[in-house]
Amino acid sequence: MVSVVPQSRPKNSNPLSLIMLTKREQECLILFLNGYTAKETGAELNLSYRTVEEHLENLKIKLGCRYKRNLHALFPRKLSD
Repeated sequence: MVSVVPQSRPKNSNPLSLIMLTKREQECLILFLNGYTAKETGAELNLSYRTVEEHLENLKIKLGCRYKRNLHALFPRKLSD
């Protein structure tokens, strides 16, 4: 699990490090925000697309989003590893 960072953070730090996300959730989120489908993400990470969908559902819950498209509003810029 990624731990919560103190209130102030360095300018170049990863915004995902502020949230309690697993490494797999972070990987799925990054690929999703960069336009990958669940099937493409699964192929990239050697997971089934259903596992990717489950990670995205968990992300929605953790981030307080009702729909996957709301994830784009939270992270308007593309993220990288």
